[in-house]
Amino acid sequence: RGGGGARGKQIQQLAVWEVEAVAGLPDGVHFVPQSQIYHVTDLAALIGRSSRDVFEFIRALKSGRVEHDGEIRTIRPPEGMQPPPQVLAVVTEI
Repeated sequence: RGGGGARGKQIQQLAVWEVEAVAGLPDGVHFVPQSQIYHVTDLAALIGRSSRDVFEFIRALKSGRVEHDGEIRTIRPPEGMQPPPQVLAVVTEI
């Protein structure tokens, strides 16, 4: 994986969950560089990319300026899903 793909192109892959809302975290534990677009990066699914690439990719995707000739798949919860998907997070600082 991560080697030459079709026509010798480098295989690249990002997998990310964008967080729509954050509630209940004290102000002091927010990660300021990520607070504009909270997301969770699936590190095991990164191929030929870095976790640092994710923020710029999400920004480009939201603005419609993604320069990518492969597949981009977005999976959304069903409209009106009740309760909406939730994730319980534990914040650990080192």
